[in-house]
Amino acid sequence: MAAYAQAAGGIASSFERREALNVLLGCPKLDATGLEPVWTSAEGMDGGFERMQVLLRLVERLCQAKPVDAVLIGRLRRARRGLGDYERGQIENALDRLS
Repeated sequence: MAAYAQAAGGIASSFERREALNVLLGCPKLDATGLEPVWTSAEGMDGGFERMQVLLRLVERLCQAKPVDAVLIGRLRRARRGLGDYERGQIENALDRLS
């Protein structure tokens, strides 16, 4: 799974990268370790809407694994930097579900 996420990180199109990462995030066997390369790939995305969509899926996965480490919540907040107000607000609303 790490190789797949790493390959997805090389996709230039934010839409195509989002789609590739969403396939990975839909995999039931993806554990917390497998999320790391997805984070890295999502943080490198240029498209704000696409990055938001991947980050929201990451929040969904984290909701399934409560309690969530405060370090991961901080990383989500850092990953939303540079996004528009709408996208940042959507991620913040999703983070509320983690607490």
